[in-house]
Amino acid sequence: MAEVTVTQFADVLKVGRTHLQDAVPITLGQELGGYAACLASAVDALEYAAAALTELNLGATAVGTGINAHPDYAAKATARLSNLTGLDVREAANGQLALEALREDSRTCVILLDLMMPVMNGWQFRSAQTNDPELSKIPVVVVTAAGARDQIPAIDADAWLSKPVDFDRLLATIDPLCSRSPGAGL
Repeated sequence: MAEVTVTQFADVLKVGRTHLQDAVPITLGQELGGYAACLASAVDALEYAAAALTELNLGATAVGTGINAHPDYAAKATARLSNLTGLDVREAANGQLALEALREDSRTCVILLDLMMPVMNGWQFRSAQTNDPELSKIPVVVVTAAGARDQIPAIDADAWLSKPVDFDRLLATIDPLCSRSPGAGL
């Protein structure tokens, strides 16, 4: 559609304005083509972001271990949700996959770290994160139901919150961390 519009209005001349307000001749097709390119870029960004919205942390799996859950629970739950919504719903990634995702996207301003994750637990995740020169700069807030801070083996973090977490307290904790982190403002 955009290509047809650009071609369709290629001969319609109009005045364009630069950022310094200089008058420059431009075709209506060029202007509409610019709008189309911006919209296509926005659609790409939305599709990329939407993929993360279909990744779910599923309950009833005993903090990711699968204890007390049917072996097919996650597969059946995500299949059912996919069927109901028409979206590609999938189970959330583990700590190892989270590290890989962080390496690909430098916009993260804070990590909310649950200690009880499958494949790579919070201590292993934090160790790998602190040993990575780029990832070690990202502040970490431990959010856990594993117990009080003094009851859990040491883990270096910028803040520590016990579940259930009060939303206002969570925001008050992460806001100053995000404003000083490497990914802030992106």
